[in-house]
Amino acid sequence: MHAPWAGTIHIVSNCSPPAWLDAGHARLRWVPHERILDPDCLPTFNSHAIEASLHRVPGVTEHFLYFNDDVFALDTLAPADFVNENGTLKANLEPLAVVNSTLDAGAPDYLNAARNGADLLYRQYGYYPTQLHKHAPFSLKRSLLEKLESEFEEAVLATRRARFRSLTDISVASFLAHHYGFARREVAYAGYPAEIVTSNDPFFALAMRRIARSQVKPKIVCLNEGGTPSARWRRALVRFMSEQFPFPAPWERGV
Repeated sequence: MHAPWAGTIHIVSNCSPPAWLDAGHARLRWVPHERILDPDCLPTFNSHAIEASLHRVPGVTEHFLYFNDDVFALDTLAPADFVNENGTLKANLEPLAVVNSTLDAGAPDYLNAARNGADLLYRQYGYYPTQLHKHAPFSLKRSLLEKLESEFEEAVLATRRARFRSLTDISVASFLAHHYGFARREVAYAGYPAEIVTSNDPFFALAMRRIARSQVKPKIVCLNEGGTPSARWRRALVRFMSEQFPFPAPWERGV
């Protein structure tokens, strides 16, 4: 709807396509985990393992975007939001520096994975990144991810083989790749408006209404469900999505 220039949509999942989705549509490719992960890595319940393998999706283009399943475009996106004319990728980072060098078993898994990746970059390039990526699409390049895997092969393979998130994981697509690219002058830090609304926020309904009624919407919103979402969250979510996306996509079936 907001990125008509986008090409093939690859849906990476360990599930079967839902009844409402025409998985055979010309624009779609359904990619089961076994197409990108080796048998000794399966089954996996570790998103870091899946992220470390996205460049192995059959037929994925050199430049591609990685959307998590709770990320939505609310306004027009352009290729220039994600890549410069010379092919340099753009990374949309959080403004605060929250990544430090201390692993903590009680810290969120994504933060420890970022710390591990930052340590790899510091040892190899003398550069320690401290900012996480926003909850927004990740602009990625297949050849860059292949270089990263070649350079940090042991850490990538260990992450793929961890069937659940572990203290030794690295977050390839959502942290390490763009900072690795920055160290190699293949990524620039440049952002665009993106917001996150979480089900744990007591004011999530107000946040959704504010975004829905705003004359200038953020380009991206992440509607993040933590824990067990309440019935109130579900109602607000359905209302918001129905307002923002009133027309079905060509690959949506009526059920």
